[in-house]
Amino acid sequence: MCLEDTVPRADLAGLREAEARVYDLLERELATYGLPGLLTRRVPIDPRIEEHPFFSQVYYTRTPQRPEGVGVAECYAGRHNLLVFVEGDGRAAGGVNLAFNAHIDVVAPFFPPRVEGDAVFGRGACDDKGNIVVLLGALQLLGEWLRRGGRLNRDLVGMIVIDEETGGNGSLSLALDRELRRRYDSLLVLECASGGIYPGNRGCVWFKIEGERPGVNLFEAACFIIEELEKEGRALRAESDHPLFPHRPVQTCHGIIGN
Repeated sequence: MCLEDTVPRADLAGLREAEARVYDLLERELATYGLPGLLTRRVPIDPRIEEHPFFSQVYYTRTPQRPEGVGVAECYAGRHNLLVFVEGDGRAAGGVNLAFNAHIDVVAPFFPPRVEGDAVFGRGACDDKGNIVVLLGALQLLGEWLRRGGRLNRDLVGMIVIDEETGGNGSLSLALDRELRRRYDSLLVLECASGGIYPGNRGCVWFKIEGERPGVNLFEAACFIIEELEKEGRALRAESDHPLFPHRPVQTCHGIIGN
């Protein structure tokens, strides 16, 4: 797939084009599966996300020419999430309407893919292109099963979203859609989790620290910085008291030091 990772982050026109090419490819593939009642829809990003407490700043739009970046309306103009609907017949009792969520964006910088044996190596091959393929594979198998006389009792919704790596604005936009929310009872987020199923995780924290004071040993200063970040992590963990998260799966990740 030719995904967002091939486009400089501040090139919004290129980003829109790349995302559209991905959706073109996915829609063409889905159309071959013979799923009865299959419907795909490209949904614009809801600008109301900017008012939500879980909104993530679109920092990747900042450039030397525009250090403040661009606003939400300009950032997401002409950009979409892709929704996939497969309707069940609802003739039998039981079961729930299911939704599946996966994302097409990846982290920078881009490096070209390669294939070694039966493994694909490339930026985002696991996170989250592999799970896009998993979703398509499941729908393809479902189409084959239905053609052999199988029945789908409940509805399925596939959510293929953008901007997950930068904080989740694509999924946040869908979460604000009340009409869409009525179409599913359970949501499974497809992520790289070693094949495990987890009840959820709470948010993410990323940061960048720069030091310019002459004579300061930044390596030694990092010890104090990391301790402060550890304190923030402990505070997040302490306030994450919810029945859905009995094991309090909250952490801060300090990434790497230097280049």
